[in-house]
Amino acid sequence: MRLVPTQRLVLLALAPLLLGVGMALDPALLGPTLAADGALILLALIDGLLAAGRDVSVERETAPVWSVGRANQVRTAPIRRCG
Repeated sequence: MRLVPTQRLVLLALAPLLLGVGMALDPALLGPTLAADGALILLALIDGLLAAGRDVSVERETAPVWSVGRANQVRTAPIRRCG
């Protein structure tokens, strides 16, 4: 199953990135950078484990033939499969 990170997790990844850039100015930021990296990895693992049981797909219903230049109706329905 393919896991896609949430926007929240991507934004959290900016903290270690900024600390890593700051290490170019001050090498003493190595400890905080490694701690932030470790925390981010831990949060990503927890997020992945919590999302692993969720399998969501979308079904699409359309007319068998579409008219060119006209609006065509499309119905979508999310389906959640558990287990």
